[in-house]
Amino acid sequence: PQQATRLWQVFLLLGASTPFLFPIVLRDAFFRASLASHTARAQDFATALLALAYAALVLSGVDLAGGRKLPPLPVSPWHAIDGSSYDGQAHGIDFDLLSTMPSARADSNFMLSVLFLTSNGFCVFLLLRARTKAVEGAAARRLALGVAMMFVNCHLLAILVAARWVSVATSLDIFHFAQGVIIWFAFWDFRGLLRGEGGDAKEK
Repeated sequence: PQQATRLWQVFLLLGASTPFLFPIVLRDAFFRASLASHTARAQDFATALLALAYAALVLSGVDLAGGRKLPPLPVSPWHAIDGSSYDGQAHGIDFDLLSTMPSARADSNFMLSVLFLTSNGFCVFLLLRARTKAVEGAAARRLALGVAMMFVNCHLLAILVAARWVSVATSLDIFHFAQGVIIWFAFWDFRGLLRGEGGDAKEK
């Protein structure tokens, strides 16, 4: 899309739910026992404020660069994303909200990706700090590796798009397939913990 429709805005807001909620899920899974209730409430409130701020930016469609084109962003020693409409250029389109990278439009897919990567990095930091029982610690380490792999996968998507080896649609297909495999790997032990298959029961 070149302009944000209501459906596009819903897509962005739903996509932003994981970057905001997953750190809270990790906190409750690995840190809640050692966290004061007022601290947890403050973190919940701060997360809600950040989510509302992002929603307001998306709905406003504001250009955070004030209309200026962002400089090319290197994604490898040989490739850079240059602000082109990678999916629309062949059709005479200079800008679109899905494939233009980098883009400072708050309602662009690029800004959602920035939010996702920021949350990924923060989650890896949290998981590496987790001090838990043996079974939970193994789940935390596996999750940390998986979330770091998601970060790398997102970066590889940018390289695929910048290099133009395949179409944007194929690049997204490769990205989502890899993401599904990573999620299966990363969340298997965590799934067991959430279902009560780990923890004290396994340690006995």
